[in-house]
Amino acid sequence: MEKQLENELQAFLPCHSRCFMLGAATCVLSVARSAVLINGPHWCASIAESELKTQYQRMEERIFCSEAGEPELLFGTADGVVAALREIADEQDTELLGVINSCAISLIGEDLQGICRSSGLRCPVVAVDGGGLRGEFAEGYGTAWVALLKELQWRHELTAKTATTSGAQRSVRVN
Repeated sequence: MEKQLENELQAFLPCHSRCFMLGAATCVLSVARSAVLINGPHWCASIAESELKTQYQRMEERIFCSEAGEPELLFGTADGVVAALREIADEQDTELLGVINSCAISLIGEDLQGICRSSGLRCPVVAVDGGGLRGEFAEGYGTAWVALLKELQWRHELTAKTATTSGAQRSVRVN
């Protein structure tokens, strides 16, 4: 009984390597030519990088961090996220970007999807509120896929409404 309780409590420990945030990052990174911005402190991104590079060494080259600190926890992360997304898009050859909130940033309740859409990037930007306190790896992975599909649908509908032929949608390949 005591061992079972200990195992159940392990699932709720913060910064567990197989957390919701890591599942969401893995999902986005399973798409070819994608990158992920962890919106949170540097150590959150370091945990994700460390865990992912045990599976595939080059994954860590596709994970970035907004390096959010105390001021961002008080005043929000919008400016930092938009600046980081634009920098990643300028420096990387990406067809998909994912932004995943860490536990701490999830608590302030920002409109992450609105922030991502305001970035004005041409490639899809998937927003996932990925605080590890929401669940484990599998939940994060599934939630990110749903967010990805919704973003692609939103972009398709937006393109159809504007009826422009110059900005054709790019297809997204899964690794």
